[in-house]
Amino acid sequence: MMDIIKALAADVMETESKAEIAVGTVTSTQPLCVKLENNLELTEQFLWQTAAVSVREETGQMTFHGETGQFQIQQDNRLSVGERVVLAKQKDGQHYIILDRLQEKGW
Repeated sequence: MMDIIKALAADVMETESKAEIAVGTVTSTQPLCVKLENNLELTEQFLWQTAAVSVREETGQMTFHGETGQFQIQQDNRLSVGERVVLAKQKDGQHYIILDRLQEKGW
């Protein structure tokens, strides 16, 4: 009986979908295209981007030496051709989310 329970548990673990992580290279930025290591080319319609790889804007208000003012900061993290990226594949889907750039040397 214990062997049957172990076999069922192992079967469940094998069929449980885990996140697929992939590495790719940016081949185009307009439109965005990424070629995975298995040579699959992903076009913009199948890619989602995080703030780590896109333009991010922050606005707010701050006080300095008694003066209050508004500020706006724009951080341009757009990808460039040739950059390597880490992606996660959507469970049971066709979309990939670009998590970040791949730093292959050092931290």
